[in-house]
Amino acid sequence: MSRLLITGALLLLPVLPLHAQINEPTPVRSQGEQLLSYREAQAMSLDTFLNAHPDMKYLLRGRKAYLAGDFKEAHLALERSARYGEKLAQAMLAEMYWKGEGVPVNKARAYAMADVAAERMNQPFFIGKREQYWAAMTPAEQQQAITMAEEILGMYSDKATMPKIAQVLRNSKGERNRAKGYGRLLTRIIAFNDDGTIEDDIRPDAFHAEKFWEPKEYQKFKDKYVAAVLRYGNVTVRMGDQVQTSRQRGDRAEPVVEPLDKDGE
Repeated sequence: MSRLLITGALLLLPVLPLHAQINEPTPVRSQGEQLLSYREAQAMSLDTFLNAHPDMKYLLRGRKAYLAGDFKEAHLALERSARYGEKLAQAMLAEMYWKGEGVPVNKARAYAMADVAAERMNQPFFIGKREQYWAAMTPAEQQQAITMAEEILGMYSDKATMPKIAQVLRNSKGERNRAKGYGRLLTRIIAFNDDGTIEDDIRPDAFHAEKFWEPKEYQKFKDKYVAAVLRYGNVTVRMGDQVQTSRQRGDRAEPVVEPLDKDGE
């Protein structure tokens, strides 16, 4: 179950300090739309799922290493995630270059990474971090960042990375077939983890949801999820038998506890 708890937390990184930990999977609703259910978070925690989503797999691995203080390992894993277009990994790498965590301080590269993380212009947090870096740089560092932009875009931009993750998802049939259905009339599938253990309480409709496997839908899903979490407004977090909702009021988010849906989905 530990992978499930980690998976539920991974997308909360930008809104919280990197050392913070969330201890439950997070079914998220935003503006009336349920972006991720508990069952979908459960499916996302499987090795079978993560092996077919290297952007997420290496983001999780990088986050785990970062929290353990192994910045070199974190950098290696986040670099792999970033090359599949994972914007959270790119943002984390930017911060690590800015602070010199696991790598030498390189403010020009930090800005260039933050710039590519913000390229979709749909996450105010990423845009704000990029502008914060720019304002704190010397003119010489700013010029270095401009010079470095072409190299960074060539490796991490959507133009460079989206074809790669799309190809991985298209080739994921083998991984998806590892999650075998009991039969059309039953409602559970069996999935095999890398350590040989078996998960047998996974919903087929959650595991095979189009938003996880169709490239354009996958990008839309992640953008919406991150936007909901970064707003820290209409976000619900499962807390045992209840859901804790953080609603933005002024400059601070006040948590409100509400009952969890009857079926917990």
